[in-house]
Amino acid sequence: IWAYLTTKLGMSEAAAAGVMGNMEQESGCDINLHQSGGSAYGLCQWDGGRKSELMRRSGYNTLAVQLEYLSEELPSQYWKKSGTINDKDGKSYSYSSMTYEQFKALTDVATATIKFEAAFERAGKPMMAKRISYAKRFYEMFTGKTYEIDPSIGVGSSSDDSSSSSSSSSDALFTNPLNIVSD
Repeated sequence: IWAYLTTKLGMSEAAAAGVMGNMEQESGCDINLHQSGGSAYGLCQWDGGRKSELMRRSGYNTLAVQLEYLSEELPSQYWKKSGTINDKDGKSYSYSSMTYEQFKALTDVATATIKFEAAFERAGKPMMAKRISYAKRFYEMFTGKTYEIDPSIGVGSSSDDSSSSSSSSSDALFTNPLNIVSD
């Protein structure tokens, strides 16, 4: 996922971490997760017409197709919107209007996480502190390493010799990459 976001979509490491922190909160990075008590599905918990469009695609339940669909949706989301997310913990998270290109160049992980939630996810219960925490963990995990897109599945594999894991063989590798236990 990281390689796809940074290499194929040209996101900064902070923007990629913000996207992945949101994915972790939404689905635990599980491409086949069905929302408990709802109808959302997949990596980004697509719902309504967005979910219908995803599910019309052959291979909708693969990481490669979900990332491709994400890349098609991203430029058309609500980037120019500004406002405040009032979270259930009583905290408020402000976000500014920007273009998708500006989002991709962000250098602050928290700003990227908040903006992606506001522009793309638009969750009913955003739980921003968790999203930001997850994003910061992804940033620490992946920043500074070199990744390449694996053409066989359309996602990345590490070319960092110090890495002990490879992501070239399975969509399942990215399921719950932070080993988060739901609370």
